[in-house]
Amino acid sequence: MCCSLLQFYVNQGELSCQMYQRSADMGLGVPFNIASYALLTCMIAHVCDLVPGDFVHVLGDAHVYSTHVRPLQDQLLKTPKPFP
Repeated sequence: MCCSLLQFYVNQGELSCQMYQRSADMGLGVPFNIASYALLTCMIAHVCDLVPGDFVHVLGDAHVYSTHVRPLQDQLLKTPKPFP
């Protein structure tokens, strides 16, 4: 598991989470990790009757695999679509 440390902090009724990730695949893993741990923070805040606060993501070895470079470049050239 690449996530090695989670720290939750409550201040004035707001729950924040800081996550340290020792190894971070920027192309595939990190976007999923951000969504997952932000959701986890919201779920824990809900159960504890708190308001979700910040999610702070600290990366150790942030990298892009050579086989992901071309697909990521293609993705960056796309025009974003509006949210539904």
